[in-house]
Amino acid sequence: YWRDWSSDVCSSDLLGEAIEECKAAIEIDPEFGNPHNDIGAYLVDQGEFSGAIPELERALNCERYATPHFAWYNLGRAYLALGELSLARACQREALKLAPQYTLALEAIRGVQELIQARNRAVLS
Repeated sequence: YWRDWSSDVCSSDLLGEAIEECKAAIEIDPEFGNPHNDIGAYLVDQGEFSGAIPELERALNCERYATPHFAWYNLGRAYLALGELSLARACQREALKLAPQYTLALEAIRGVQELIQARNRAVLS
């Protein structure tokens, strides 16, 4: 049994419940990547970027995870929020290697590229 909470989680009450269900799923099957990614995504959404990174990395190392592009995308979101633009870009590239039409990763990498170019222009000025 796996419930995808992503469309339901909009309040902190539901978020806490979703994270607890993810943790319960991990106890049952630690090699299933979805709950690790979901916890990481929820932490990014809460602004807990550094805390999200280990959970997303665990998702990527799981034996059973059919959609690792989601974890790469979320990892890129965390690194972007932490100002790690090169790491954010690398993560979005990995997401796009796995799912070339993944719109969110396409948009994210464009945004990161713009930030990198702006930073480089500022350095040269």
